[in-house]
Amino acid sequence: MLRLVRVCSAPTLLGLAILLGEPRPTAALDRDKRLSQFIVTTWTRAEGLRSSRITALAQTRDGFIWVGTDAGLVRFDGVRFERVDQGIPTVNISALGAASDGALWIGTTTGHVIRLADGASSRVDAAAGAPRGYVETIVEGPDGRVWVGTAAGLAVYESGVWHPAALTSASASARVLSVAPDAHAAWVGTNEGLVRWPAPTARLAPPADGCRGIIRSVVTLGSGAIWVADMAGSVRSIDTRCRSTATLQEGPTRPWRLLQDRDGALWVGTLGQGLWRIAQPAQASSPEAFDAGVFPDDRITALLEDREGNLWVGTDAGLARVTDGPATTFGPPEGLSSSFINSVVAAPDGSILVGSPGGVDRIRDGRVRQLMSGEAMGLALDATGRLWIGRREGVSVLDTARASAPSIVSRDATRAIVLTGDGASGVWIGDWGLGALHWTTAGLRRIALGPAGTRVSAAELDRHGRLWLGLTEGGIVRVDGAGASPVSIDDPLPGGGITDIHEDREGALWVAAVTGVIRIDPSGAVRAFDRRHGLPDGPIVSIVDDRHGDLWLTGVFGVARVQRGPLIARSPAGIEPHAVTVFDVDGFRASPTAGASPRAVIDGRGDLWVATTRGVVRVDLDRLREARAGPPVRLLTLQHDGTLVNLATAPEPRLPSSVKAIRIAYTALSFSAPQRVRFRYRLDGDRGSWVGVGTTREIVFDGLSPGAHRLEIAAAHGGGAWADPPAVLTFTIAPAFYQTTWFATLAISGLGAALWGLHRLRVARVSATLTRRLEDRAAERLRIAHELHDTLLQSATAVGMHLQVIRDAPPQTTTDLQRELDGILRRVDQMSDEARATVAEIRSASAMPVTLVSSLEQLVQQLQAHTAAAIRMRVSGQGRSLSPPVHGAAYRITREALLNAGRHARASRITLDLEFATRHIRIAVRDDGIGVDPEVLEHGKVGHFGLVGMQERARSVGATVRITSMASRGTTVELTIPIT
Repeated sequence: MLRLVRVCSAPTLLGLAILLGEPRPTAALDRDKRLSQFIVTTWTRAEGLRSSRITALAQTRDGFIWVGTDAGLVRFDGVRFERVDQGIPTVNISALGAASDGALWIGTTTGHVIRLADGASSRVDAAAGAPRGYVETIVEGPDGRVWVGTAAGLAVYESGVWHPAALTSASASARVLSVAPDAHAAWVGTNEGLVRWPAPTARLAPPADGCRGIIRSVVTLGSGAIWVADMAGSVRSIDTRCRSTATLQEGPTRPWRLLQDRDGALWVGTLGQGLWRIAQPAQASSPEAFDAGVFPDDRITALLEDREGNLWVGTDAGLARVTDGPATTFGPPEGLSSSFINSVVAAPDGSILVGSPGGVDRIRDGRVRQLMSGEAMGLALDATGRLWIGRREGVSVLDTARASAPSIVSRDATRAIVLTGDGASGVWIGDWGLGALHWTTAGLRRIALGPAGTRVSAAELDRHGRLWLGLTEGGIVRVDGAGASPVSIDDPLPGGGITDIHEDREGALWVAAVTGVIRIDPSGAVRAFDRRHGLPDGPIVSIVDDRHGDLWLTGVFGVARVQRGPLIARSPAGIEPHAVTVFDVDGFRASPTAGASPRAVIDGRGDLWVATTRGVVRVDLDRLREARAGPPVRLLTLQHDGTLVNLATAPEPRLPSSVKAIRIAYTALSFSAPQRVRFRYRLDGDRGSWVGVGTTREIVFDGLSPGAHRLEIAAAHGGGAWADPPAVLTFTIAPAFYQTTWFATLAISGLGAALWGLHRLRVARVSATLTRRLEDRAAERLRIAHELHDTLLQSATAVGMHLQVIRDAPPQTTTDLQRELDGILRRVDQMSDEARATVAEIRSASAMPVTLVSSLEQLVQQLQAHTAAAIRMRVSGQGRSLSPPVHGAAYRITREALLNAGRHARASRITLDLEFATRHIRIAVRDDGIGVDPEVLEHGKVGHFGLVGMQERARSVGATVRITSMASRGTTVELTIPIT
C-alpha cells in the first residue's frame, strides 16, 4: 500500500490535499505554502519497486514516469510499477533523459547509452564519437540536441551523429557531472569547476571565482541567473562571468541535485540532509527543509517536476511524490495552538479566527498568530467586531483589533460551546449546563427550552432577528419576541441530533442533522432531505453556502457539494446524480458530535474553512469546482493464452481462433491522485452500453465471438467528466474452420446432398414397398387362380363333361339316369364345398391373426367340420410373431397339406405338429391314409398345381418343404422356416 505522510513532525490531517482534487495541469507547488502543508506519498520495494535505490527520474511525452534504479529501469503510471527489459541491461541506471520526440535516453554506470522509442531500444554508444565511461547526465537542449556527460567528458548527439565536446577550460580527465543547455551553448558542471561550451573567446575567471569547485548540479533560471551546487556544501548564484551573486548555504551539507519548478522555486536535494526549498531564489530567501523522516531516506538522489506540477523525489531507499491540492491544513507545525479545533469564524478583515483547547489563533495571509492562550470552545463575532469566547472560566470577550487580553463577562456559563451575536452588543449562548442564555449589558437571561438538561448544539440569528436553536436531542426551537417555540417538522429525519444551522443568501434556513438536512424557507415551510434523496451517507457536521448558491456539507464522508436548486426541486425518486459531488478524503474526519460551533465558514475569498480534529483546513472551492476532463487512457497490453501483445507496437492485433480469455491492460496517466481515476468501457460501439469498472486497470473478456471488435475505454478524475474521445482498441478474432464462410457453404451443400440422398433412399424404400405389395397381390391373385383352377374350374369341367356324356348317350333306364344325375349332384355339392373353402381361405388371409398358432387353430376348426378324419394339433416351444409374408406362406402351405390329407388320403387321423425352436419353426402334417403315388410326388399331377404351389410359396420366404409318402402308410408334409 501507499504510505501517505504529512510533512511535519506532529500528527496532522493526512492526505487531504491530494484526495480533495488534483492541481491545475500547469500549476507548480504553491511556494506560499509551508513545506509541512504539502502531501508526501512514498513507495518502496514493498509497493512494487524493482529496487529502492533510485538513481534517475524522467517523464516522457506519453506521460509515463521512468524510474532508474541500481537494478534496471522501471515504468510507473502512478499505480503500478512495470519492469522494462526491452534491451535494457539490468545494471545500475545512472541517468535518464526525456527527448521531445518521445524517446527516452538511458545511461548506465557501465557506459551504455540507449535510446528507447516505441517499445524498441537501440544502442547509440557504439557509433563514432560516442561518449565513454560512467554516464552522469543526459539532457536535451531547446534546439533538440542531446547532451551526454560521462566520466570521460562531454558529447552532443545531433541528427544521428555524435560530436565530442572539448572542454578547453578543464583538463582532459575532467568528469562531467551536470549540463544546463540553453539556446546557443551549455553550462557544464565538472569535478574541476563550471565551464561554458562552446567556450567564450575570453578565458573563464580565475580559480577563486564562483565557477570553482566540484559542481554536482547546475540550473539556469529564467531571469538569467545560474545556480550551482558544489560538493563543498555551497549552493550559490553566479552571473555569466562566474561572479557569485548570492550564497544561500555554506557548510557541511552535500547538495546533490538542483531543480527549478515552473513557479520559480528552487529545490535542493542533498545527501543526508533531505530536501530543501528556496521559495524566492531571486530574493535569496532562506532555505526551508522538510522534517527528517518524511522521505524514505534523507539521501536525495533524483528530482523531477511532472506536467501536473507534482515533485518526484528519488532517494537511496525509495521514491516519493510531493503534491499540492486545493486543501491546505493549518496545525501546530504552522503555529496553531492545537491540532484539535473546536470552532472557526471569519473576521471582516479577511482573517480566520480559530478556537481550540490551546487558545485562540488568527490566520492571515497564511501566517498564524496566537491571540489568547487557554481553552476556547465556541466563538462568535458581534456587530461591533468583538470576539466572544466560551471558556472554562466563563464567557469572555476579546477586542481583536487591539489584541488586548480577554475580559470575562459571565462566570456562570462555563460550558458555552455555542455562541452567536444578537445583532447588537450582546451574545446568545448555548451552554451544555445551563441551556440557552442571552447576555446583554443588562445581565444574563435564561431562555426556557424544555425539560432540564436540554442541550443546545447549534444556533443561528436570522436577518429578522429571530434566533434558531438546534438541540442535541434533535429538535429545533425558534426564539423571538413571543418567546421560545418548537418548530414542527412534518417529515422528521429518523434519529440523530442537530449539528449546525445556517441561513443562506435567500433567507432560507438550512439545518444539518446527523442523518440529513432540513430546510426552513422564508414562508416557514419545512422539508427534510437525507440519503434517500441523494445526500451523502453518514453524519453531517456542518453546512454553509457559497457565493454561487451551492451548499457545502462536511462530515465523516469528507466534503460534499450540493446544488441547491436541484435539491429543492427534487422529484420523489431523488435528485440528479450530478447535483451532489462527494470528495472522499482520507484523514478528513470532522467529528459529528464533539466540538463547539461554528465548525465551518466561508471567507471573503470564497474558501471553505473546516474545523477538524487534526487542524483547520482551508479548501479552495473554485479549484474543487473546476470540471477537469478525464485523463487520456493508454492501452498497454493484450494477453491471450499465454501470449502477451504490446499494443504500442501492435495496435490492431489479430488473434487466433483458439483464443479463450482475453486480458487487456490499460492505464490513465494522472499522477496527482491516480487512485481516484475511474474507468469505464464499451464493447462494439453503440451495440453495447458503458460499463463502469471503478479504478480497475484491467478488463477480461471470455468467449468473444469471431470477427472484428471495437473496445472503447474512458477515464475520469474522481467524480469529474469522462475523457472524450475515449481510447479505442480494434482487434480481430479469427474464426475456426467450422466458422468460416467456405465451411458453412460446404456444410450447407453437404447437408443438401444428404437430404437429397435420404429423399432418394426414402423414395426407393417406398417404391420397393409398393412393388412388394403389388407382387404380393399378384402372387395372391395367382394363388387364387390356382385354387380356382384346381377346384371349381376342374369340378365345373367334370360336371359339364358328365352332362355331355348323358346327352350323347342317354341312359336306357330310369334307374341308370337317376344314378348318373345323383353323381352330378354330388359333384355340384363338392364344388359348393370347394368354393366355400376358397372364400374362407381368402377371408382368413385378409384378417390374419396375430400369431401363427391362433391362425392354425382356426384353420383346424374350419376343416374339421368338412372331413371325417380326426385332426389333432400339437404345439411345442415359445410361440412368436412372424412377418406377414412368412405368416401367410406358412398358413397356406399348412392349409394345402391339411386339405390334401382330408380329400385324397382317405385318412382316419391327421396330426398337425407346430415346433418353435431357437433357429427355426417346423410345421409337420401327417396322415394315415393311402399315400401318394411316387410319380405324382415327383412330377405332380397333370392339371393340378397344389404341390408345386407349396414349393413356390416356401421358396418365396426362404423356407423348405419336404414331402414323404409310402403306400398305405400315409403322407408327411414338413415345412421348415429358418429364424434370422
